[in-house]
Amino acid sequence: MIRNLVLTFALAAAAFAQGPRRMAGEPSKALTEYLGLSEDQVNRLNNLNRDAMRQGRPDREQMRERARALREQMNSANPDPAAVGRAMLEMRQSRKTAGDAMTQARQNALSVLTEEQRTKLAALETARKLQPAIGEAMRYRLLAPPSGGDGVGAGFAPFRRGPGRPRGF
Repeated sequence: MIRNLVLTFALAAAAFAQGPRRMAGEPSKALTEYLGLSEDQVNRLNNLNRDAMRQGRPDREQMRERARALREQMNSANPDPAAVGRAMLEMRQSRKTAGDAMTQARQNALSVLTEEQRTKLAALETARKLQPAIGEAMRYRLLAPPSGGDGVGAGFAPFRRGPGRPRGF
């Protein structure tokens, strides 16, 4: 009982500490500052993202339905090979359609950026590709972990133990 209460309190504290929530898909302050996005660009990106999500909803629902139908076929006592094959082809088509829609949405979003912002975005893409190497370098203590608010490292501080930290809270 007490453990559940403590866990609930910790989750609420973590949610509260995050501050006001951004709208889903809204560029973060860090991205906005890094790219130098104007308010108009942020609004356009939000609208494009919202439109892409709305337009993709029927495709996602269709993909879920096709996946369910395939699972049912595969889990039946005697799966019909032709029906399974059709379901697999339908799933492949759904994935292609979703991929094409994502590519178009990305092109639309990129069209909002200036050439200088696209160059900065390319640098982010390069850095993203380095993430696995960064993780391994941190694991081998070649790089220090990112600093948290208390300078101890990333994570939710009350759950970390160390000098001067009591057990639990």
